[in-house]
Amino acid sequence: MRVFITGATGFIGSRVTDLLLEGGHDVFALVRSQRSADAAKRKGVEVVGGSLEDLSVISDQAAVADATIHTAFNVDHTLSNWEEAHALDTEQLVTKGAEHGIRTCVLRLPLHVYDQDGSGFTKVMEKKALESGHAVYFGQGQNEASNVHVDDAAQLFICALKHAKPGSLYNGASGVASGREIAEAIANKHGLPASDLSFRQQKLTRRKDTCPDISLSLQSD
Repeated sequence: MRVFITGATGFIGSRVTDLLLEGGHDVFALVRSQRSADAAKRKGVEVVGGSLEDLSVISDQAAVADATIHTAFNVDHTLSNWEEAHALDTEQLVTKGAEHGIRTCVLRLPLHVYDQDGSGFTKVMEKKALESGHAVYFGQGQNEASNVHVDDAAQLFICALKHAKPGSLYNGASGVASGREIAEAIANKHGLPASDLSFRQQKLTRRKDTCPDISLSLQSD
């Protein structure tokens, strides 16, 4: 199968790419830097120069691919349009794809996609703990967030590639962890205290969800 992928050298996309190659697929990757191009070529991936802004390039590659997998993350948007953009993107993927006879599905991954070094979010928490000398959690620390190992997340893409139903939406998660559990794990790792912090003690800025939907589409048989 000819597969076109974005984000092929990223945290999740690189694992997906490895599994695709192991499965004998021909992988074509959208890359925007020479560094990414070199990394992809070393794996045996065919590179296509461009960014997420190059819609004609993406359209041309998707048109000749048997499947398109999107794992890239555009960080250039402002927080003010995240919520609207995600809702529109998800809706467009599952409705417009069906209108054109394309089998499309959306995979939604949790806040914590981790490897042996933790997730991007826990790495931020760990950095803050080292800077302040203590790991903190809010209130009683009972707020929970889902998590999944990056290799399991990558495998989900392969399963979707083979078995996803048209217009489907999958939530990929394998467990949950509370804020207190995460803070205490960080504290134990570095020999630091873990303590609660009330919301009144910390000036918080409300942030809308900035986790992108990660999608996969396949050309109709």
